[in-house]
Amino acid sequence: MNKWKGMLILGMAAFLLGACVQEKKGESEKVPVTDVKASADEDYPKPKQGTGKNPLNPMIAELTAGEVEILYTNKKPGFIYDMNDFIVSVDKYQLTKVTGVNQWYEDIFKGKREGYVISALVTIENKRKDPVYYSDMLTIYLEDRESTLVGNKRHFIPLDEELNLEEEGVYPAGFKEQRFQTFVLSQEEYDKMTELRPKFNIAGLAREAEDDYTRKFEAAVFDFVYSDAYKKELASAPVLYQDAIVNKNLGSKTIAYEKTDIGQQLRLGEVQVELEGVQYAKVEPSPAHMDKFYEFDEEDEIFAVTAKFQIDNQSNETLDLSAISSALYDQNETRYRKEGMLESDKIRILGPGESAEKFHVFLLTKAELAQIESLTLTFGPFLGDGERLFKGRDIIFKLPIRLLNKDAETQVF
Repeated sequence: MNKWKGMLILGMAAFLLGACVQEKKGESEKVPVTDVKASADEDYPKPKQGTGKNPLNPMIAELTAGEVEILYTNKKPGFIYDMNDFIVSVDKYQLTKVTGVNQWYEDIFKGKREGYVISALVTIENKRKDPVYYSDMLTIYLEDRESTLVGNKRHFIPLDEELNLEEEGVYPAGFKEQRFQTFVLSQEEYDKMTELRPKFNIAGLAREAEDDYTRKFEAAVFDFVYSDAYKKELASAPVLYQDAIVNKNLGSKTIAYEKTDIGQQLRLGEVQVELEGVQYAKVEPSPAHMDKFYEFDEEDEIFAVTAKFQIDNQSNETLDLSAISSALYDQNETRYRKEGMLESDKIRILGPGESAEKFHVFLLTKAELAQIESLTLTFGPFLGDGERLFKGRDIIFKLPIRLLNKDAETQVF
């Protein structure tokens, strides 16, 4: 009995969805997803149900038969990641609340008849002369891996387009296409998003050989704005260096002292290294990430010293930026090692003629900082193909620092 009942339900689903497509074709001309960029907002076909003007993706209302409320639209997010002429950009995105979802879409809405949908209009362009292998996974990071939202290319698009998806993962030279990716949130996930500082991530694994999994690029990370109020909050917030503490919501940072215009340039062989600036920030670890700060006692006040560099590789060597074994030293030659897991760099492998941004992160306690009169940062050596380059040499920068005021009630830099 259950078997026949299941077949009947599937048959009804196919009939209703097919009827929906036929009805749409009979009423208005269908707008292909790849043509959306060229259309003005008011040119989008109006959904059969839903509220709010100019829905970015009318198929949400049409396929779910639900009520769609537009909560926020970002027409110029500025999410652009150029991986050596392989470019992924988010041109627009829209946050909507959907209620009264039909039963065929309950699974997409995690067993509920309502939820939230983020529609991102994404362009992928390959300006290289060769095909590129790329997994265009977009994610919105909330608090940890378990709460990360993953984009989907198959939800809320016309059924005939879903059946005719091109071969995924391979983008020939000259390729350019615009397509939706969507994220579905439960009420709990939406509430968590509005309590945190969500990050939009564009994957960085673009490669020209199918079996080459060298991680030349890391993900590009952007602040994800979900409301006008949050946009204003970000605009008035201090500009924090984008280490992993910030990009992965490992904790909150409060700047105690910074100097962002140092501009000191030194050379290692034919590689120019510029120390752009340094930030000293008090860190309040997130309860979900206390394990990342296991070396500290519960009563410790933790500070992150984040140094920002620009590296210009004018040599013939290929540099592994993730393997630089730099260190901090105080006036007593006490060594503080860098925390590689807290460094968020877009580029890991730097080829000849390329340049990149690089962060170094060091964790110290307030008690340790209180004893420090001067700090030097030993940068290097560089590694390539597992070997030390430029005779294993390093270079030394002197970091600006303000001493702790030990007599003040509240000690600050």
